[in-house]
Amino acid sequence: MSKLIKISIFIICSLLLTAAMKKIRKIPSPIITQDSIATATDAYVTLKGSGFIRNYNKAHKIFLKKSKQKFKIKTIASDKDAIAIKIPGKLAFGDYDLVLQLKTRFFKSKKKILRNFIQIRPKAPAKPKLGYTVIKNSSELLDLINQNQEHELILEINNELNIGLNQVKSFYYQDGFKSLLSEAVDFYYLPEEKFSKSLIINSQNPISSLAQDHENNTLDVSAITHKTIQDQALIYHLKTPSENFYLAKEILLPAIYFSEIHAAKPEHIIINNRSNKSFALSNCEIHDAIKKRFQFSDAQILYPKTQIKIAEELGLNDSGDTVSLICADSVVEEVKYTNLDNNGFAEI
Repeated sequence: MSKLIKISIFIICSLLLTAAMKKIRKIPSPIITQDSIATATDAYVTLKGSGFIRNYNKAHKIFLKKSKQKFKIKTIASDKDAIAIKIPGKLAFGDYDLVLQLKTRFFKSKKKILRNFIQIRPKAPAKPKLGYTVIKNSSELLDLINQNQEHELILEINNELNIGLNQVKSFYYQDGFKSLLSEAVDFYYLPEEKFSKSLIINSQNPISSLAQDHENNTLDVSAITHKTIQDQALIYHLKTPSENFYLAKEILLPAIYFSEIHAAKPEHIIINNRSNKSFALSNCEIHDAIKKRFQFSDAQILYPKTQIKIAEELGLNDSGDTVSLICADSVVEEVKYTNLDNNGFAEI
């Protein structure tokens, strides 16, 4: 092979190699689409965007930069639209530039620098300690956020209370930096002037408690409603820092009631007396939906705060029935059921 041919081949190979290098070098840096990230040290962070290499962790060279210092960041995992990194545990608090570089096996793209992108802050404190979930005025809010808190609290709603559900978070200062916010805790603002004095009880079984505002729009507060039984009085109420029986609704319960109906074989019924009085059952009967099923004896008495069990064949239907306690032709207690549970008890 002549010298000229060798030179020609070398020039052609050089041109091809140069063209290949230029083409590879045109690989763009990944694009990160999110805003600055606030995180604590020794934490995992997911960067979202595009242009990442799937399942090729070493392709991404990442480090944090502050002044003239650089801190190498470990890539945990990567995908085409996200990359997970691990923040070192010994970094000082402050704002860091994120330098991101995509590497092929032989070449690398230009660096992409995001200014003040990673904000290292103290870790989030514990959840706020709220002893109450309801307040009725702004002064109670002060009581709510000042009771044995380990850290300063801030409202998620920029210090403006919304009717109904609100959130509060906790934070603290360390080395001049405000910590990350804790997990939010919910509380309700139910001002007395915008709500009726009573909770609206749709039914006793199951209980559905609602507080109603002046525009007749309902706000479901059944999850935070308390139930208190005082003799025959059933009281549904809320608790605030200054009032245990806020927006209370009192229901007078019947003195005599069926506490248990076992409709499967062997059948039985338990009758309770929740009052402080004795009841003579001499003229009382138990009926189902069809006819009389049981007659009490002349000497039968139901004493205060006691119960009596009738273990008889009562002809109760498994698919549903009506059970009534009738005394002197008056219905004292009546229960309708449509289902039995797995143990044969009527679901009342």
